[in-house]
Amino acid sequence: MNTSMFFFGEILTKIIPLVSLMLSLFMAYIAYKVYQSYSQRQFLNKQIEVVTNLLEVLNTYHFELNFYKFQGKSRTAEINSVNIFEIFHVNSFLRKNQSEYENNPVYLLATNNQVLEVKKFIDNPFTPKKIADCLINFYSTSYQSVDHAELGNSVISYAVVIESSVHQPRTIGWNVKEEHRFIHGDAIGLKTWSSFLSCTEKLRKEFEVWFSKNGIEDLNIRTDFKQSNWTPNKKSEAL
Repeated sequence: MNTSMFFFGEILTKIIPLVSLMLSLFMAYIAYKVYQSYSQRQFLNKQIEVVTNLLEVLNTYHFELNFYKFQGKSRTAEINSVNIFEIFHVNSFLRKNQSEYENNPVYLLATNNQVLEVKKFIDNPFTPKKIADCLINFYSTSYQSVDHAELGNSVISYAVVIESSVHQPRTIGWNVKEEHRFIHGDAIGLKTWSSFLSCTEKLRKEFEVWFSKNGIEDLNIRTDFKQSNWTPNKKSEAL
């Protein structure tokens, strides 16, 4: 009996430290998972804050789109005061008569170095990478500057000229009859009107995918472009 108790006590002596170690490891694992979950939640909350801020910034931009036929020196259509998410839907109104613009370049007024000032979001470590990649499509690192005369004498027959502003629509505008210098940046989205449309729609979809992935379904991204903002060419305006 004494021998049995001795062996039982010896076994307990060996098991108890082992069980204690296992419990300690288990509690440490639980604490790590809780911390990890908390850290991920904090990181996600910061991402949501940054992405929401980006959406608000993008929605403050008003775009004026001017469609030019340089050989005839006329403006064939004008779109006033649309946001970047509505631009893709502009094409449905223009496709019938303005499809010639799709493979021609997009220019900015020389007063605008960038079509969108989004560098701080591209560089922000909390901006989701796929959204940042979409923003890079609008960011130019070099520019080519041309004026009316140079475009009129070039091989380019059609072009889209964009002015973007964070001010109210009434403050956007320029006299098409005045001489202006244009900028053609090296951003992917400025290569052609078609690529610009594609990049704007890709950005919109990436926002929706990211928010949906993180449990936010009711996202109010306006794309209901108002046809009343479209002015087709009834009387071409001379350059």
